[in-house]
Amino acid sequence: MTAILLETTPECILVQPSLVKRADNNIFLVSNGQLYRFDHNGKFINRITPDFFNQERLCVIDYVIDPENKELIVVDKQLNALYYQYDGSLVKRKQLNNFHPLNNNFKLFYHNRHIWITAEVVTPAITSGPVVHSIEKRLYKYDTAFHKVEENLLTHVDLERFYMAGNSLPEMAICDNHIYVIIIFIRMRFRLNRKCYCRIRCCCYNVTSYR
Repeated sequence: MTAILLETTPECILVQPSLVKRADNNIFLVSNGQLYRFDHNGKFINRITPDFFNQERLCVIDYVIDPENKELIVVDKQLNALYYQYDGSLVKRKQLNNFHPLNNNFKLFYHNRHIWITAEVVTPAITSGPVVHSIEKRLYKYDTAFHKVEENLLTHVDLERFYMAGNSLPEMAICDNHIYVIIIFIRMRFRLNRKCYCRIRCCCYNVTSYR
């Protein structure tokens, strides 16, 4: 493993970069709600997203890389799907305001020409007494125009592992035509020597035979 030093310029001052992804010789990441592009050596190439879109502050929530079309599909805080070329040219926009999976906590992934979304869904439990709601984890499969292809309830496998980490965002991995979604659940917080730590349980979800 080799660390890559990222170049900073007046156009690219990074603060807590996140959502680092790679395509070919390009490295993409988000900082201060904006999407940036670097080469594989860490040299800054260009900024993808502008400060404002339709007179509103543009803040990137998540994005995926479409390597076949060499496009970046960006979802912003206003729930716009913005399609950019690698050079930052805007190709098109699609409004996702009534797009159900994005109404709750969600994460985007790209695999095999499709966008995969993990999301939380609040559902009422069937009981004879008062209505009780539960939170389900679901995995959605969409084409790159956000037309739904499939939806699946995620069933968990407890790995019985505990981490002292702060990142609780889902992660997805592909192996032997199986999709594994790993979600970190924070179980408790406690203080030790005046520092706050998280005790976290990790659960692994497995959806088989997705292609």
